[in-house]
Amino acid sequence: MLLNLLTPEFSQEGSTSYLREKQFYALFVKYVREVSSGCRDGITLSHLLAFVTGASEEPVLGFALHPSMTFASCEESSKVSVNIIS
Repeated sequence: MLLNLLTPEFSQEGSTSYLREKQFYALFVKYVREVSSGCRDGITLSHLLAFVTGASEEPVLGFALHPSMTFASCEESSKVSVNIIS
């Protein structure tokens, strides 16, 4: 399964980044499960694997480099702010 293939690389446990990464990973797991159960029309696990690794099937001997999932960090200053005038 795709989730066994992708090893998440989380930030230091207990950090704010770690908590956000865990939340994101939980959403990713939910999405993969929806795809595998057929709840996402037109998308298959093969499509996800091709997006992540470039291969639509796992090679018989496995991947030469083990795929992993890393999380990009965002600066607090890059958050979008909206001013609403009523």
